[in-house]
Amino acid sequence: MDLLHLICPSSPSVWDGNRLADCFSNIALAFGGNVVTIFMIAMLGITNRNKQRNWRMKLVEKAVFYVLPILGASLSFLDVAFLLHTAYNGGLVMYHAWLFRCSRFAVWALILALKCPCGSSIFYSRVLCFWWAIKPLFMIPNLQATFHLLEVPLCINESCMFLLDVMLGVSLNVIRVKRAPSKSRSRSVSTQCIWSTIIA
Repeated sequence: MDLLHLICPSSPSVWDGNRLADCFSNIALAFGGNVVTIFMIAMLGITNRNKQRNWRMKLVEKAVFYVLPILGASLSFLDVAFLLHTAYNGGLVMYHAWLFRCSRFAVWALILALKCPCGSSIFYSRVLCFWWAIKPLFMIPNLQATFHLLEVPLCINESCMFLLDVMLGVSLNVIRVKRAPSKSRSRSVSTQCIWSTIIA
């Protein structure tokens, strides 16, 4: 609890009676999850920097690879703009809210930067697909806290961000599962060709 008191001096508790404390959910879950995502993408980028995977993307895959990150970056930037507007008008914006919103924008901006030759190797990697499938769970406490504010623009924006996370996680795993059989079939075909050449 000493560490939690150091991080959240104004509310050094995990539970505030009805839900998770805002500081804990913003830093430990939301901000922490975004930092883990950035770290994973950076590590995958380093390990896959020499890999080039020329996939012929279908329309749905292009939507996942291009459209969803653009929407995520736009909505997360709008979220940061909400904070700037609140602070400009004299409203109180806690530092953990800044950490969460800015780190989320950084995640989507980093995904937009994955248009390098090795980008698809990173985007559809098994580790990132699994992580993005469970990442929306870390956003549920923040979504609950947003709905307690009863501010329509914030509720709509936060709901859209949560749905984007869910859609991206589901889409990545569905595309990866669909592509796996084609890889295995191509490997089996190449193995049969090798054996037929040896026998001949």
